[in-house]
Amino acid sequence: MIESLTMDLCLILIAAFLSGLVCRKLGASPVVGYLLVGAFIGRSGFGAVSENRGEIEILAHGGVLLLLFSIGLEFPLDKAREWLSRFVLGGSTQMLLVVIPLVAGLMSLGLNWRPAAILGTALAFSSTVLVFRALSEIGQATTPHGRSIIGILLFQDVALVPILLLVPQLSEKSRPIAAIEYVRLAAASAAFILGILLLRKLMLRVGIELLVALRSTELVVLFMMAFLFSISLIAHTMGLTAIMGAFGAGLVLSGNRLTPQMDALVLPFRECFAALFFTSLGMLLNLRLFWSDAVFLVACLADILALKWLAGWMALVVTGSEWRTALGMGLGISQVGEFSFILALQGLQEGLLTEVHYQRVLCLSLGTLVLTPQLLRYGLRLIEHPAPTKYPEQQVHLPTSTDLLRAIVVGIAPAGRQIASRLELAGYEVCVVDLSPVNVYPFTQEGFRAVTGDATDPSVLDKADIKTADLVVVCVPRDEDGIRIVRSARLLNRDCRIMARCHYLNNTNTVKKAGANVVISEEGEALNALLKLMDEVQSYHETRQT
Repeated sequence: MIESLTMDLCLILIAAFLSGLVCRKLGASPVVGYLLVGAFIGRSGFGAVSENRGEIEILAHGGVLLLLFSIGLEFPLDKAREWLSRFVLGGSTQMLLVVIPLVAGLMSLGLNWRPAAILGTALAFSSTVLVFRALSEIGQATTPHGRSIIGILLFQDVALVPILLLVPQLSEKSRPIAAIEYVRLAAASAAFILGILLLRKLMLRVGIELLVALRSTELVVLFMMAFLFSISLIAHTMGLTAIMGAFGAGLVLSGNRLTPQMDALVLPFRECFAALFFTSLGMLLNLRLFWSDAVFLVACLADILALKWLAGWMALVVTGSEWRTALGMGLGISQVGEFSFILALQGLQEGLLTEVHYQRVLCLSLGTLVLTPQLLRYGLRLIEHPAPTKYPEQQVHLPTSTDLLRAIVVGIAPAGRQIASRLELAGYEVCVVDLSPVNVYPFTQEGFRAVTGDATDPSVLDKADIKTADLVVVCVPRDEDGIRIVRSARLLNRDCRIMARCHYLNNTNTVKKAGANVVISEEGEALNALLKLMDEVQSYHETRQT
C-alpha cells in the first residue's frame, strides 16, 4: 500500500511539473496543464495511477484547505459590511439566476424535477479554488471586483452544507428531516463565526507578539499548519465544511504584521498541494464518454458558460460593480466548480442521478475549469480603463517588438505587484527587484526572475540585467530613492524606457531630469480626481440653476 501510494504521488507530481513547464512555455495557466495531464494519466487515459485513490484524494483536499487559508489571510475584514452585501446579495443572485433557468430547461427536455433540481444546482457552483488562483495570477484578487467575486464564491461554499442536507429529501423513500437540524446548523454557523472573531482579537492582542518573540521561521510554519487543520477539524465537527474552517483560520491570522510573512511561508506547501489537487481532479474525467458524446457536451458547455456569464454579470452589478467591469469579470465565475462533483456524487448515491449524468457533470465542469484562466484574461480586456486626466497628460508608449521584451519592476508593494502581473500578461519577461526577501519569495515561486537588494545600488540593477531591459518601472515609496534608482538605470541603459512613480508633485521634474520618460505623481493624481469632482459639482449646480 505504501509503495503504491508513493509511486502514484511520484507520477502525479512529475506529470504536474512537466505539464506546468509546457504551459509556462506556451504562456498558459499551469492549472490547465494539471487538469489535462490528470485526464491522460487517469483510468480513462493511460491508467497509470492505481484505481484506489482514497489517499491521493485526502492529500489533494489539503491543497484546497491551504488555498482557502490564503484567501482568508488576504481578505480585508475592515470592510466587513461591504463584504457581507457582496456575500449575501451577490451570491444569492448568481445562484438563483443559474438554478432556475437550468432546472426549467432540463424539465422541458423530459427530465424528472428531482434529478433536474440536483443537476441545475450542481452546475450553479463555481470554483473558489481556481478563480482565486487565477485572480492572483493576473493581480485582481484584492481589487473591489475581485473581492466581489470571492464573496459570491464563498456564499456558494456556505450554501453547499444545507443543500447537501436537502438532497436525501428528494428521494421518494426518504424521511423528512427535522426542522431542528436546520436550526442546529444555523446555530453552529453563528457560533463558529463568533469564535473566529474572538480568536482574531486574541491573536492580534497576544498571539502575534508571542510568535514574533520566538524569532523562529520553523515554529511559525508549524503553528500555521497546526492552527489551520485544527480550525478545519473544529468546523467539520460542528457540521460545517472544513473549507469554512480553513477560510476562518486565515481570517484569524489576517491583518497583522506577520501576515505577509505567513503568506510567503505557506506558499510552497500551497502550490505543491494545489498541483496535486488539480491533477487529481483531471483524473476523474472519463475521456471515452466525452468522445462518444462530444457534440452534445460541447453544445451544453457553450450554453452553461453563456448562462453563468450572464448570471455573474448581474450578480456583480447588484453588488455595485460598474456594468462594463461586471461584464468582463462575470466570465471569471462562468465555470462549473469542483463542489459540483460532491453534489452530483451524492445525487448518484441517493439514486437520483445515473452514472451518465454524473460523468456529464464531470466533463462539463473540467471543460469549463480548463477555460477559466483564459476567460478571466479576456474578461480583463473588457474592463473600461479610466479616461485621461487633466494634469499633466502623458502618453505611455510601451516598447513593441517581435522579439522577447524584458522588463524590470523595482518595488513590489501592491502597485508593483499588479504592474508585474500585467506586464507578464502583455508578453514581457519580467524581473522583480525588492529590498524584502518576503516580498520577492512569492514571485520566485511563480516563475519570475527576482533580485533581492537595495536598487539604489547600481550593482543590484546590474544583477537584474538592466543593460538588456526594454522597460524599467520604478515603484518605490520614497521619492529620494526613486530619483537615485532612475538615475542609475539611465546611466546603465541609455535606450530603455523608464516609468516612475513619485509621491510629491514638486518632484516630478526632478525624476524626469534623472532620466525617466514618464512620471506619475500620487499628489498629481489626487489633484486630478479632485478637479474632476469639482467639475461634476459645478455641472450639477449649473443644471439646477437652468
